[in-house]
Amino acid sequence: MSISGEGGFAQGRSSNRPPLFKGDNFVHWRSLMQMFIIDQDMELWHTVKNGPNVFTMLDTDGKLIEKPEKDYTSNDLEKASKNFKAMN
Repeated sequence: MSISGEGGFAQGRSSNRPPLFKGDNFVHWRSLMQMFIIDQDMELWHTVKNGPNVFTMLDTDGKLIEKPEKDYTSNDLEKASKNFKAMN
């Protein structure tokens, strides 16, 4: 049996499970969720906050175009993974 604290959230925090939003006190839940994500990975929080990483390259005319997946570097792949983790 869990004991509910302020805002209806169970007391105690888990570093493995994000806080569950129960439909009320969104501001408090948002703060808990932000702390949970930052604790997991600061770069992941930047992806959540600023939007997905977009990968570009210069084409033959010197214009920036979206980089095809086949040309991703290992660093691009790590950042692409952060995009999906942020969406999840």
